[in-house]
Amino acid sequence: MEKIHSLNRSISDRITLYWGDVSTLAAEYFVQAEDARVTILAAALSGPFCVASHTLPARYPLKSVGKERPQVFTGVLPDPCFWTPGSPFTYKLELNLRESITAAKWSESLLVGIRPLGIRNTDLYLADRRYVMRVIEMPPEVKGATAEKDILEFCLQSGSVLLLCDPDQSLLAEATRQGVMLAVRIESVDPARVVAELNQLACWPAVGMVILATELALETPLPSPATSLLRAIACRPSRPVPPWAQVFIVEESFLGDVSLKSEKRPQMVCCRVGPAEVSIKAARQACDDLQRRTAAQPQIAGYIASSQNELY
Repeated sequence: MEKIHSLNRSISDRITLYWGDVSTLAAEYFVQAEDARVTILAAALSGPFCVASHTLPARYPLKSVGKERPQVFTGVLPDPCFWTPGSPFTYKLELNLRESITAAKWSESLLVGIRPLGIRNTDLYLADRRYVMRVIEMPPEVKGATAEKDILEFCLQSGSVLLLCDPDQSLLAEATRQGVMLAVRIESVDPARVVAELNQLACWPAVGMVILATELALETPLPSPATSLLRAIACRPSRPVPPWAQVFIVEESFLGDVSLKSEKRPQMVCCRVGPAEVSIKAARQACDDLQRRTAAQPQIAGYIASSQNELY
């Protein structure tokens, strides 16, 4: 299998990739060189590809915007296919680049896709349908590609969203190929570092949501592609939810607190999984039990079962 990856960290702050206007009829894509020392020689998208479907891939060259913005390449995909769990359609972006100082040339082959995840009022929507997340955390003892593959397979079959912290690119790539939605927890409170991390993660279609630190001071609007990720925060009653947070997470014991009833953002509820229940199946069972216990509560957009990597 050809190795397809995201931009490595030495390049990610020099090249920006993002989708523009997207509909069921067409999707704009942009590749932008942020560093004058990097020149884009050629760019093209090919696809769609999907492990769950037979496809007829086509190639779509991207073209330079023009003399005023020679470092920006763009193109339009007709009738785009979207990345969703179970139907993870992706495209391959091929870049030919040149380093101006050394004149060195190299190529990048990247996996990209359109993630149709968004918010309407207090609900999450995926591909125009209401979507309730059931998030389970990666057990801390899981090591190695075989164990990770088993975890992804379980999440795929159970419709679970996998919660990670500092995930490897190999895991991000495999989740993208297989169709497993991911949530990623970012612990940093440095705004510049967080935005850089968001830009990295947003390039992976599988990453739908990030959970950010409560102490983070983040200015909005965020640049593309970081703005495409749902931004969640764990909060407690009587503490204001920062304006940059699109989703707020509360512990089960705080659910329904009067100080949170005025919030007009999607709300997710979290329970803690004890040390004796760290398996992925036990976490999913805890998530389902949480949903049953809170069924009478209105406007719950998702459920989270977390273990030792507590959100609070």
